[in-house]
Amino acid sequence: VMTGMTPSVTRAAIMTTLYIIGLIIQRRHSSINALCFAALIILLFSPLQLYSAGFQLSFAAVLSILLFANRINPIDRKQRILYYITSLACVSISATLGTALISAYYFHSFPVYFLIGNILVIFMLPIIIGGGVLLILLEVCGFCSNWICYMLDFAYNIIATITETTASLPFAKINNIYFFIL
Repeated sequence: VMTGMTPSVTRAAIMTTLYIIGLIIQRRHSSINALCFAALIILLFSPLQLYSAGFQLSFAAVLSILLFANRINPIDRKQRILYYITSLACVSISATLGTALISAYYFHSFPVYFLIGNILVIFMLPIIIGGGVLLILLEVCGFCSNWICYMLDFAYNIIATITETTASLPFAKINNIYFFIL
């Protein structure tokens, strides 16, 4: 509710809730079933979400991650650290390719260097997420946490610089993609 109940946040909350319920009642978890259930619940309460770019992009990204990310990872799961590192790239590739047509339809472009930017930014996300959680906890406890705000601003500025630099590279995106539907 605090985030405005966007389709991506609602989907994530429903899927996480189903996963936790499955753990509590000791049942196997099916991510695809959870994704379909999340879509059903969202569309039950707001059927027009089906036509929103946010709904389509969120569900297409997660579906493509679930279907392809592990399959395209060339590293065996037994090599945990290397598998984890390569899975970051595989998730990015899966999500971007899974949403490519939808993105091209709505935004009329496709990012060519998405993998470069995403991989660099992925390593900043634990700092942003962990720092955000720490900031909330310290604020709730009444501690002054200005230093965390500065750290998060610095990390965010690094992400913005990476994004701007990647976007400014020559031929960074394919523009003017239009679909003509008869």
